[in-house]
Amino acid sequence: MENASLHVVQHRVYTSTPAFPEICGLSLQSQGYRVCVNGIVVELGPTCFKLLRQLMNSRERLLTRTQLIDRVWGRSVYIEERTLDAHIQRLRKALEPFDKADLIQTVSGAGYRFSVQSPSAREDSSQ
Repeated sequence: MENASLHVVQHRVYTSTPAFPEICGLSLQSQGYRVCVNGIVVELGPTCFKLLRQLMNSRERLLTRTQLIDRVWGRSVYIEERTLDAHIQRLRKALEPFDKADLIQTVSGAGYRFSVQSPSAREDSSQ
């Protein structure tokens, strides 16, 4: 009987917590690779979805191009940095109608960051 009660509690906790938190109206649903912006489903391919998931999981932190390539495509696959850049552009284009493209920031010569702060606000706070 004790095991049955534990199973119910575990099930309740699992189903009541979302897989990913909502950030600025943007939420990820891992089942079906769905992305919702303010409740509206945005169509993304699996690679763009994985990129967005990595960026959101590391929000406000820089991810280098190498880190993103390793985390999205894996270390056993050779991917040009320009391929990553093209997928980032595709991701921004999908988010642009919702004014969310600027959440994905380019850090010149280094990589990308998911940030709710504007680049100018970030520069002001670092001085």
